[in-house]
Amino acid sequence: QQQTLKAEEISYFSGDVGDEPIPLKHLHPEAVTVIMSEKGLIRCQKGHNIDAKSVGFKTGDDYFDAVEGMSNQAVHLIDTTGQSYT
Repeated sequence: QQQTLKAEEISYFSGDVGDEPIPLKHLHPEAVTVIMSEKGLIRCQKGHNIDAKSVGFKTGDDYFDAVEGMSNQAVHLIDTTGQSYT
């Protein structure tokens, strides 16, 4: 069941956040390997030169492909119908 909040309740829960920017924790990019299974499961492991084919998959699923990158880079995928995913 979805709960509807009144404006006063939203104000109470969110508080006054002001206009100052929220500081973000600076993360250093790390080397990663993105691994995709035949059924479309995507996982990420730290480091490069990983034997991605030896990574465990669920029963009935297997390795499809892998790509190396950095943790601060986006992954863009396109399926056989032309649909893209980020």
